This record gives sequence, C-alpha cells and structure tokens, in this order.
Amino acid sequence: MTVGQANIPDLSHHNPISNLPTLAAAAAGSGIILKASEGQNWVDPTFHGRAAHLTSVPLGAYHFARPDPTLADPRTEGRLEARHFANTTSGHTLALGRFLDWEATRGNSTPIDTIDPKWTKEWIAGWLTIVPDGVVYASLSVCEGLLGDFPLWVAAWEQTPPQQIGDHPVILHQHTDRGSFPGIGGEVDLSRPVTSPA
Repeated sequence: MTVGQANIPDLSHHNPISNLPTLAAAAAGSGIILKASEGQNWVDPTFHGRAAHLTSVPLGAYHFARPDPTLADPRTEGRLEARHFANTTSGHTLALGRFLDWEATRGNSTPIDTIDPKWTKEWIAGWLTIVPDGVVYASLSVCEGLLGDFPLWVAAWEQTPPQQIGDHPVILHQHTDRGSFPGIGGEVDLSRPVTSPA
C-alpha cells in the first residue's frame, strides 16, 4: 500500500525498528503512538527508549487494558491501571494524546465484547478519572456497544467508520494491521485522523 503523510503507526515491542532516523523523518508530519503499559504493572520494554529517541516526532502513548470482569468494583480497577499508565508516561511529551486499548480481558478469560456494557462503562470511567483526556481504542463492533461520550480510536480494516458512534466522536481510524512504514521492519498497524464535519 502507498503510505501517505497522514498515516500514524502504532508500535509495541512486537514491532522492530529497522532505521530510527528514517522512521523519525517519515513520521515527523504525522506522529507515532507507542505502547507504554499493560494491566497494573507491566511496562513495554521499548517504550522509554523509543520515546527518548523520537523527541522530534509528535508522540502518543497507549495502555493495553486487562480488565477482570469478575470484579464487583470495575471503577477501582480502571483507576489502578490508569495510575500505572500515568506513572509510566510521566515526563514524556504526548502531543498526539493518551489512549486506552480495550480489546482483551485479564488472561483472555472472557471475550471483551461479551462484558456487560454497564460494567465496561464503569471501568472506563474509572480510567478516565486519572486520564481525563484519554481516547478509547477498540474494534468497530466493540465501539458500537460502548456507553458514554468519550472519544474513540476505531479499528476497522474492511470499512470506514462513521465520524460519530452514538455520543462518541471518532477521532482516529486504524485502517490496517498489515501496513508498511519507512524505518519499521515488518507489517505495522496504521491509522489516519478522522476529519470532523465542517
């Protein structure tokens, strides 16, 4: 596929960087979203080093949620994971924003789209008390079931999502998980900003 300037790659430790200067130059006009943390205590081993070496690039960071739907107090668990993310990203400039990746439960015990929507709403509300400017990432089908009005980053590889899902504005569209981008070895997720109505 042809990579345009608006493409924003998101990277974790699974994505090798083949040439850091090339990546920095290619992403200077769009930015990069880096995985920072997961669950209540895991930190992506590449996050701090990459963030330190990509200061010329607009950066965002995401936290991979690991909710436990058996807990009676989802809001508290959401806050615990948010504090871990906030501590991990402290000191880094995140001009692209801070994101919550909502796609898997703890131990992959339950499909994320089978959790009670009200329970999910409480968990995310807890996370947003610590990260009030946070954006939630999920597949299009999961996004369609989310309650609330927080902004969304939507993964939809076969179609273009609407600019609004319920009360949620859609601000980013992850359009492929098999993209290519200069300076990154192998396939990579790519997203584009969603233009708001004039």
